[in-house]
Amino acid sequence: MPNIQHPTSNIQHPNKAFTLIELLVAMTIFITVISAVVVIFSRALEVQRRTFALQSVQDNARYALEAIAREIRMADVVTGEGGYEELDIINYKGEDVRFKWFLGEAQKQLKVKRNGSPYSLLTSEDVEITNLQFYIRKCTTEEPIIDIQPRVTISMAIRSANPSYQDTAKMHLETTVSTRIYK
Repeated sequence: MPNIQHPTSNIQHPNKAFTLIELLVAMTIFITVISAVVVIFSRALEVQRRTFALQSVQDNARYALEAIAREIRMADVVTGEGGYEELDIINYKGEDVRFKWFLGEAQKQLKVKRNGSPYSLLTSEDVEITNLQFYIRKCTTEEPIIDIQPRVTISMAIRSANPSYQDTAKMHLETTVSTRIYK
């Protein structure tokens, strides 16, 4: 029988396998790229968490200051002149309202009490108040005709309750409010 060769049998096939060095180089490049992506992703998550903590601090501070200011504007300030960690007012409905900073608790909070009811939180448990002072100024001039309405300056330092963000998510705010009730 004659020796018949297949027409493609003379074609040389290249070696399709990778060498060990090529495989190691490819794995090194792959691991480097994946490591870089993981680091970037974890830093982005950390920045997002820090931003949310700061947003929570800002929202709580804004709400607390606005709630107190709204009450003071239409109230008679009972607390005497000076600086205090609590404020007593009689609001326009005749309710006795007390704002108080609870420094001694594990989580320092700002609370409000109305007409002898128990204190309720004014700020979220996600934040803690590190300093709160009410400075009351009841100005009267020497002339008996002129009375200047009482002014209350609220000075507040607030931060995240999460220990990881207490140094980065904190704010110091101050505002002055005068009453609008004229006697």
